[in-house]
Amino acid sequence: MRQACVDIEDKLQLSKTLFEAVTDGSVPRTTAALHMGASPDAFTGEDSTTSLMVAAKMGSAELVQSLLAAGAKPSLKNAHGDTAAAFAKRGGHEAVVKLLPAEKATPSMSGMFASAKSFARSAAKTAEEAAVLAKQNPTPSPPPLALTLALVLTLTLTLTLTLT
Repeated sequence: MRQACVDIEDKLQLSKTLFEAVTDGSVPRTTAALHMGASPDAFTGEDSTTSLMVAAKMGSAELVQSLLAAGAKPSLKNAHGDTAAAFAKRGGHEAVVKLLPAEKATPSMSGMFASAKSFARSAAKTAEEAAVLAKQNPTPSPPPLALTLALVLTLTLTLTLTLT
């Protein structure tokens, strides 16, 4: 269980590194993080903004192409209901708009996914905190039920969001 917590923490950190590289507009760092296995949609900003949304907002066709090739989902919406395409359109980034699929109107689903993603982020934070505590406490002890449930729910929601 402890190793699973460490593995989750490492994956989250790698995805956070990817998000930061995209935010900085760094193609080399973004490419490196993707090659190391970072998931393009695993880490988001406070309002559920994904790396793809950040790249689209900046108008970086190169970053958008890299993220799409790595499996970023252009249909994801942030807490305000915006997709990567919406950011690109608003910014007048036509080259990026052409790379992204046309938006489909699904207003009733966006709220549900935003809530699920918010819950997943909360569960992931709990798992991160548990991983830190596990590293600090070398004495093996069974994980609390809440931690186990948080890990299971995080993985379930991540898989659900990945498959949709």
